[in-house]
Amino acid sequence: MRARLRFWWQNRKQPALIAIAMLIVLIVLIAFVFAAYRFRWSGTGFLNKSLWDWLQLLIIPLALAGVALLFNLATAHRDRQIAIDKQRGDLLQAYLDRMSELLLEKKLHGARPDDEVFDVVRVRTTTVLCQLDGWRVGYVFVFLRGTRLMCDPPGSSLVRLAGADFRTVNWSQGYLTQTNLSGTNLSRADLSRTDLSGASLSEANLTQANLSDADLSGANLSCANLTRADFSGADLSGSDLSRATGTTIEQLKKARSLKDATMPDGLKHL
Repeated sequence: MRARLRFWWQNRKQPALIAIAMLIVLIVLIAFVFAAYRFRWSGTGFLNKSLWDWLQLLIIPLALAGVALLFNLATAHRDRQIAIDKQRGDLLQAYLDRMSELLLEKKLHGARPDDEVFDVVRVRTTTVLCQLDGWRVGYVFVFLRGTRLMCDPPGSSLVRLAGADFRTVNWSQGYLTQTNLSGTNLSRADLSRTDLSGASLSEANLTQANLSDADLSGANLSCANLTRADFSGADLSGSDLSRATGTTIEQLKKARSLKDATMPDGLKHL
């Protein structure tokens, strides 16, 4: 938590200091002018100035200062986004490099799922997934499927994410088709506009998850906790919602399509 606060302050320090400095200068100027009028300091020349004179004196400098502040804020925001994007790119590359090394050095395909090396792989995978954005998360799952570390059926996967904590992750607009997220905690996750077609989300915790405009066609949501999940505009056609908990008729009505979906009561939606 302290590290996050430190990162937040470091990225906002310069614009904040500029704003504080401008405010202090403005307060000092106003106080000086007020004192000049209050004590009638004739030597300052303020007593003979009209309202228009004050407007000419203050508006242009304040406008220029405001423009400079806005420019600094915009520049700081852009630099912050570039830094975050680079950090995520470096994280992804480091993960792929390390996983490739493990595949070759530890011969993962010859190991058993309960071997200690897979605890390392699972922790490393879970950690990096929590820090990446949607489309980079897609690359991780493509890598896992391409190397046959994650495959169907879920029980045969060498890398299993069941029980992983992905609360509040932002994977919006990600490409997570046929991804195995069974048994994971995705409560309050942002999965809006994410392609989860054919994904396995059985027994996942999707409480208050944002699934608006997501593609969940053919997804397995059996036994999932869908309490207050947002399905606005989502495609649930052909999905399996059997024995899902926390759903309401009003909640599912917001979906774009429920065609051929298996409803929580086990019946097919026509």
